[in-house]
Amino acid sequence: MDNASTYDVRVYRTEVYKGSRVVTYKVRWKTGTRLWKQPFRNAAQADSYRSSLLAAARNGEAFSIVTGRPISWQREESSLTWYDLVLDYSAAKWPYVSPHHRRSIAEALTDATEVMLTKESPWPTDDVRNALRSWAFSGRIRGETDPPDDLAPVVRWLGASTIAMTDLIEPGTGPVRTRALLDRISKTKLGTAAAANTANRKRAVLSNLMQYAIEVGA
Repeated sequence: MDNASTYDVRVYRTEVYKGSRVVTYKVRWKTGTRLWKQPFRNAAQADSYRSSLLAAARNGEAFSIVTGRPISWQREESSLTWYDLVLDYSAAKWPYVSPHHRRSIAEALTDATEVMLTKESPWPTDDVRNALRSWAFSGRIRGETDPPDDLAPVVRWLGASTIAMTDLIEPGTGPVRTRALLDRISKTKLGTAAAANTANRKRAVLSNLMQYAIEVGA
């Protein structure tokens, strides 16, 4: 099933949604009987993406029925990791949110990253959390070019030790990882149930992160 593909592809006109604050451009296409939509905030980006889909379909390329994308794209996709994504997201949000909201984002992403690791940490969990909250999601964005000496080894390890984002759409392992993610942000770092408002706040951060991932094509 993972490698299933189809040549039955149709690419439709871009759908334009005008909200109260932003305009969203949704590229729409179908593989077999399944309809896919990819949102963009920029019309040029949407046109470029749609043109790429059309070119692949016209060239007779097979499309994956799991991802909806041309099989050739899967071979060429960059291996964007969870760590890369959360760094980009936190930096993108930083200028537009309050200090309190920044702390909330850092807290949620720190918790979530704990279950996105590909190997066991050689450092205590508190050291990893400190590297994320005090530098990756804060000091780095404020302009510190390098982490402090005591955090540098942890930061380097994190850069090579989180899952590729494509893992989240893999049948079997993807849903398991997603359930672990939702479970983790519903608890405190001690493993007890988090307050309802705290868990909901973290879920909102993760929901916005995933929307960001879709928009940047992660």
